Amino acid sequence: MALFSKKKEVVRELPKFEEPLFPEMPRERVEHGLSELPSLPSLPSMPAIRSEQIRTQPRSFTMDMSESREISRLKEPIFVKIDKFRDALSNLEFIKKKLQESSELLDKIKAIRSNEEEELEQWSHEINLIKDKIDMIDKKLFSEIEQ
Repeated sequence: MALFSKKKEVVRELPKFEEPLFPEMPRERVEHGLSELPSLPSLPSMPAIRSEQIRTQPRSFTMDMSESREISRLKEPIFVKIDKFRDALSNLEFIKKKLQESSELLDKIKAIRSNEEEELEQWSHEINLIKDKIDMIDKKLFSEIEQ
């Protein structure tokens, strides 16, 4: 008498998959009472970065002999290809231009914020005047009634 016997392998086929049918939904755009949004301004394209400009290996922090030679060579004239120099100049000019635009926008935002603060102070002052007048009217009316 054997304690373990081989089980018969039963292979069943899965039922065929039928894709469910969903009701058709209307494709109308629902308006929420909002006016059409303005389009975003187009941005100038960024200059392409060449694969040579991307450093592939991380730089180590230890200084070996080849790096010390590089430092000593820095005192000598450096020769750069004209196209790379022009690319660097154009990139630098682009960055300066964007920095100037950012500075001008920041100044405009500061001016708007200060104008808002002034208006809020005026509104606060006017509200306090109205409160004082209402308190005065309230005192005059109720003081005559209580007498």
